[in-house]
Amino acid sequence: MVGPARPAGRERATGTRKIVWPSLILAVGVVLAGCTSTSTPAGSTATNPKAAKPAGSWLYPNGNLDNTRDAAGAAISSANVAGLQQAWTFKLPPSLVTSGPGFGSLAATPIVANGVVYLQDLGDNVYALALATGKLQWEYRVSSKIVEGGPNGVALAGGVLYGDTTSTVFALSAATGKAIWVDRDLLSSAQGTFGIQPLVANGRIYLASSIGTGPTGGILLALNAATGKLVWKFNTVVPASNGAQTPYGSGGAWETPVGEHSTSDNYPLEAMEHKLTLTAPYTILPGSLGGVLSNLAVAGNTVYVATVDQQFTLAKMSYPLGAQDGRGAGEIEALNLTTGKVEWDTKVPAYPLGAATVSNDLVFTTLYTGVLIALDRTTGAVVYQRKLPTSANAPIAIAGNSILVPAGGPSVFGPKGGSPQLVVYTVR
Repeated sequence: MVGPARPAGRERATGTRKIVWPSLILAVGVVLAGCTSTSTPAGSTATNPKAAKPAGSWLYPNGNLDNTRDAAGAAISSANVAGLQQAWTFKLPPSLVTSGPGFGSLAATPIVANGVVYLQDLGDNVYALALATGKLQWEYRVSSKIVEGGPNGVALAGGVLYGDTTSTVFALSAATGKAIWVDRDLLSSAQGTFGIQPLVANGRIYLASSIGTGPTGGILLALNAATGKLVWKFNTVVPASNGAQTPYGSGGAWETPVGEHSTSDNYPLEAMEHKLTLTAPYTILPGSLGGVLSNLAVAGNTVYVATVDQQFTLAKMSYPLGAQDGRGAGEIEALNLTTGKVEWDTKVPAYPLGAATVSNDLVFTTLYTGVLIALDRTTGAVVYQRKLPTSANAPIAIAGNSILVPAGGPSVFGPKGGSPQLVVYTVR
């Protein structure tokens, strides 16, 4: 059923699930639910009884608090990767499928703990699924109609699940999905919107807002995990977002260049020194949608990086918002952690947006066009490829004998007829 609008500010909730009516900066038409709706069908699950039952855990957005994306205890390696079978799929409810321009409906890493998978879609809705079967345990409806971008997933600690909308942060019971608290009074209209998966540690939730245009930085925040109250807030110098290159600077830096580059590398320094003079047309490489757009992996003494090679050429002198046509290529690179030296560099034919994720002697990612790939960690050779049901625009998770792939990018780039879904593959 649909919950009533609530006053602004922080709210503690008991009994039924409810959430305040947020003022979304980049959203139009928000519907907030107090409990699972009977008017909208739940997502459908298809299970393959011949596949091994999924088992394992992926407790944090990047696997652990060190953010290494190295799947500890994983059973998948070059010895058995060819035997991966689809165990189950969970398709999003059709009425909740959200498709922002170029983003699709899924852009978040699943969290796996205690036999349950927790997933948030780009409409901010949260789902709890049985790891073994994919059966829906509960859902928390928000149904934001995102125009651009959106929150990227949930975090789990102490039996509580934490998530956000573009302007609201909430805590749910991991067992039931009932709201514990909701806080919407955290960002001003000038401070951007939440768009990065939160992290929880030592009783605090860490979040970041992102601002997609202009030179203004984002906001870093820490909240009390028990109450949702603000502990501290910090203004960043550059936007807290993907590491895309712009004339104003970067969302990240590397001492070792990865992927393709042009003279635009010098633009930020020249801009700070007031020496930058640009005339249209000009080209940035990596462009606004190029560079490192997904998380790295670290294992042993090697860093694994997925980069997007797509330039952006501006025809007129105005700030580039980016043109995401999905037809760029990319690279997976291995860098020595001590020296930064490139150990190997493998070209891939599409955006590698699944984040680099290590499982024993393999490093996995997905391509935007809907392909799961695995590379040999020593040589960089592609040793496994599997076509997904649709395009992919989200980091994967590896839990024990399982690979969890959110396949929910724009359907135009994936197989025809594909719908947004979480797909789980297992080995015996």
